[in-house]
Amino acid sequence: MGRAKFLSLVARRGIVSFLGIRKVKPKNLVGIRTDEEPKTNREKVIGDVCSRLNIQRAPKPKSLVVSLFENKQETYPPIEEVQRFHFNRYKYPVTQDELDAVPGLIPCSPIGVVTPNTPYIQSLQELKGVQSNLYSLAIETRMTTRRPIYKCEFFTLSFYPESSFVGRIRKSKPAILFSFDQTSLFNNPDAMAQLKGCNIGIDTVKFHPFSLSVHRTKTTKFYRKTFFKYCMENNMREKYDGVYKFHLFIRPVTTADFVRLDRCIAEALQSLRGHKGPFEPDPKGRLDERRISAVCKTYGLPPLK
Repeated sequence: MGRAKFLSLVARRGIVSFLGIRKVKPKNLVGIRTDEEPKTNREKVIGDVCSRLNIQRAPKPKSLVVSLFENKQETYPPIEEVQRFHFNRYKYPVTQDELDAVPGLIPCSPIGVVTPNTPYIQSLQELKGVQSNLYSLAIETRMTTRRPIYKCEFFTLSFYPESSFVGRIRKSKPAILFSFDQTSLFNNPDAMAQLKGCNIGIDTVKFHPFSLSVHRTKTTKFYRKTFFKYCMENNMREKYDGVYKFHLFIRPVTTADFVRLDRCIAEALQSLRGHKGPFEPDPKGRLDERRISAVCKTYGLPPLK
């Protein structure tokens, strides 16, 4: 078939519509049988099989419920050939400065880092994290390594003040960050030590408490809600503005677990209020300003001074 003849064809499509249900008598239905096997012979064979198996045939129904459908044909206009498009680059000149201003990659989030004019959070929806591309660079250069200020059975809390590099790349005032431990098997922090030396051959990744996204989402929602509740008290968001990083070990399951976790989050923020002295970073961390500028330029982010 030629191309011109194919394009001139009229497209047709059948549409099946449901009309409803109706009761009919069985004798009015058209059965499936062949001429070589008459109906009388089939009934006789079925009767012989039932008598040999000593079973009773079900009585024939007086009426059956059937569905009614209607098949309609719709006609569509013929297929038209798409005209070729020719782009003339001379009609749309682009300068080299405009090309240099375009970021090489799009950031993972449209929300940029905070500025001196960024207001403090007023609602839970305004509570954000950090700029992921710059945070990945901070992990590589050991700028995220810091001694936690609080530890309990559920998590450890590390704080990065606004003057630190991680604090400079936060997207809200203050910001919250989560990481998940993968050594607490079966939601038990002592399971790994108890299974040490046992050759059971299991894939440990499948059994840590945050392997499923539904568990991570449910747990972090509670952390965010509880953190915001206590952060709004005693002007803590203004006095301790920065990034709060929670490293989670196990997830709460029972009602008693959520009650204890609420109390632990309150105690963690109270420990931050009682902290004395500066928050010292890892002495091995190195702030590579050249790489930071390169990441900002690649993703179209404002430069960090």
